Amino acid sequence: MSTILTALNATTAVSCAVLGGSFFVFSSTVMPALGRLPDAEGLRAMQRINELAPRSLLMLPLAGAALVGAAAAITAGLDGTAPGRIAAIIGGACGLASGLITASYHVPRNNALGRMSDDATGLAAWRRYRPGWTRWNSARAAVAVAGAVASGMAALS
Repeated sequence: MSTILTALNATTAVSCAVLGGSFFVFSSTVMPALGRLPDAEGLRAMQRINELAPRSLLMLPLAGAALVGAAAAITAGLDGTAPGRIAAIIGGACGLASGLITASYHVPRNNALGRMSDDATGLAAWRRYRPGWTRWNSARAAVAVAGAVASGMAALS
């Protein structure tokens, strides 16, 4: 069981690290850049990003962090003697949380933004979308980094 749990923790750690870095770059660079564009251009650019993202390679670490993280947390929870048990549970929960934030917050807002046109209503929606989306994206970046650290500690125990 310990070899399996180590592999689950290592996979969760890598997946969470990739996500944390990707989300951080998006919050710290991409969204501010889109915010500097004229609203119609920013809206259209984000719509194109949101069309591509679900079909991109980013889905591998997103699914890995959520699914493998959940498996690591459950496995560690069931094995009361597992080394790094608490770290594995925390790391797995963080990996799962990053996926849940994505599914419950980002996906519905991205889908709604995708239906907007660049008329006054759509541009107003874009201006409201950016700050909240970026805050929650930064939150999922922090959760993913915490998951990477905890899962990495668990994998090394």
